[in-house]
Amino acid sequence: EALAKPDGGRLICLTGQERFLIDRAVDLIKEAMLQPATRDFNYDQLQAKESGVARIVACARTLPMMAPRRLVLVRDVGALSASDLAGLVDYVQAPAPETCLVLLAEDADLRTKFYLTFQKHGLLLKLTPLPEKQLPGFVESEAKRMKIGLEPGAANAIADEIGSDLAQLVDALERLSCYVAVGAKVRVADVEEVVATTRQHSVF
Repeated sequence: EALAKPDGGRLICLTGQERFLIDRAVDLIKEAMLQPATRDFNYDQLQAKESGVARIVACARTLPMMAPRRLVLVRDVGALSASDLAGLVDYVQAPAPETCLVLLAEDADLRTKFYLTFQKHGLLLKLTPLPEKQLPGFVESEAKRMKIGLEPGAANAIADEIGSDLAQLVDALERLSCYVAVGAKVRVADVEEVVATTRQHSVF
């Protein structure tokens, strides 16, 4: 929704330990911001520590070529010191309207001046591992996205077998879709047959 606004998507920070959700969000941002024909001209991917603040800002202030927007993705922002991040505050307060600057920071102290300022001017999402009770719902939503039918109980069975690794949950759905007949729904018995148990169960 933020990306759909005329002035939206200028500043995005994705933080947290859930790599699958962060990668999914990055893919959606790329799809929204970049045009296939001009993607190579308008997409920069930087490592925060190696590039430094000056280069990050310079890339963000570069005008797009033959497209309305450009995307600058900066990984490992958590490696920057507080003084480094302070050098980004001026840009955050007045971002280039043609650029979507995306910062990835697995570990971020959201109480610091930089992140408090960022939240005033941009979109900050904390993507953490899903609680166990939400895993069946995630399986059901992914199955719907992949056009895979699930019989009652199948989503819970998949979540019980795999656990909280979201990438493995999606992989299990892909394997099950190849196993069942075309148009058939995945049954609990199919899960038991196809999905190898990857979670350690206590003998107690």
